[in-house]
Amino acid sequence: MKTGISILMAAMLALSLPAFGQHEGNMDGKDNGMAQGAGNGPGPRHEKFDTFRKMKMIEVLKLNEDEAARFVSKETAHGDAVRKLMEQRNGFLDDIRKAVKDGGDGKGLDKAVNDVLAIDDQMFKERRRFQDELRAFFTPDKFAKYLVFEREFGRGVRDAIQGMARDRWRDRSHEE
Repeated sequence: MKTGISILMAAMLALSLPAFGQHEGNMDGKDNGMAQGAGNGPGPRHEKFDTFRKMKMIEVLKLNEDEAARFVSKETAHGDAVRKLMEQRNGFLDDIRKAVKDGGDGKGLDKAVNDVLAIDDQMFKERRRFQDELRAFFTPDKFAKYLVFEREFGRGVRDAIQGMARDRWRDRSHEE
């Protein structure tokens, strides 16, 4: 029951995030209203959600104060690295969107696509580096719990968001 309430709270926080701040417009280059302000990165709602997730993880892993501080430091550094990579990736995708809109040539598009794929590789390597660091930091039991928590928390948030979206769609269809 306690887990269900926590997941629901997380989902409610996630719903207030503007599409998790990763998409800034449509293929036609028009803003779809989902961008975060001037594109300055995660806003306070995202930070609150991230803090909630970290607190829940500390609780599930039963970390002491020292372990929690070290974990949060490692997780924050990882999050910063991933955000930088996502900013670069989004910049390349913006270039691709503009080139497609302007009828760009295959050569220019091919380079931009290769740049995106290179960032994807870097993101995978960063994730692996972080997991290796956590694996060395945690006991095998805590690392296993960490991996399961990541999956279950993500699923719970996704399921709650999908359920709320279904409810919203159902309510709109009854209004018409």
